[in-house]
Amino acid sequence: MRLEIILQIFLFSSIFLILVAYYNRTVTIPNDKIWNIAKFYYVKKSTLISILSVFIFLSFSLQQQEIVTESKTVQWIAEQAANQATAKELTRGITYYTAKSEVVYYNQEDIRWANEKYGKTDLISVTGCGPTCLAMVVSTLTDITINPKQMADWSYQNGYCAEGSGSYHTLIENAAKTFGLQVEQATVLEGQKIVDALSDNKLVIALMGKGTFTSSGHFIVLKGITEQGNVLVADPKSKKNTRKTFPLGLILSEAKGSADSLGPFWIIY
Repeated sequence: MRLEIILQIFLFSSIFLILVAYYNRTVTIPNDKIWNIAKFYYVKKSTLISILSVFIFLSFSLQQQEIVTESKTVQWIAEQAANQATAKELTRGITYYTAKSEVVYYNQEDIRWANEKYGKTDLISVTGCGPTCLAMVVSTLTDITINPKQMADWSYQNGYCAEGSGSYHTLIENAAKTFGLQVEQATVLEGQKIVDALSDNKLVIALMGKGTFTSSGHFIVLKGITEQGNVLVADPKSKKNTRKTFPLGLILSEAKGSADSLGPFWIIY
């Protein structure tokens, strides 16, 4: 039990004892007569029971809160340890090369389209990461210049907008092919394939799960790799992340998908 819990229980206990002493006192009135405050007996009794109940409830609540906090901490530590172990396994035996592609970068929170609709009610700034990533890839790898608003409209018109949650995963491959690009899928078990693609100046759209980049689901573009195994990204939601590099193991372990699901990596060239 943490120190603040002990101090809070001590405080409530002290208040309780003071109230008990107060309600059991006697009162001196004129002519030195002692009048026991008996007529308040039942009020005192019910009041003390109420105070005691509140004290017990608060003590129990604080202890439960502490248990929940400790449980979440333990769970977080376990998740981090599992992710590190997974990242190590997923990157074992991979050979790295240095490569970097300059991309046309778009941010979904750009004031030019941040508040534009993606679908009927959603905003590009909130759920438009998929179209924004595709706009980057198409504008970089083809002679076509297309911005996130235009790509979001195309996605919606062709049935790839998932209202309230972003985009259907089929958007990535089908849109890329529509704009004349080749697409290969890769799983979290194919780290070397992803490294080789980046080394060959291909771009990779990755669907990330809960972790470094998002609390739910988020598309980003992988645009390069270093000899140390750090990945350069173009994050449509974060310019800060776009200026950083991330270990390949982290990318693989936080990708949203498994070996038998669609994606979570699309190699595009």
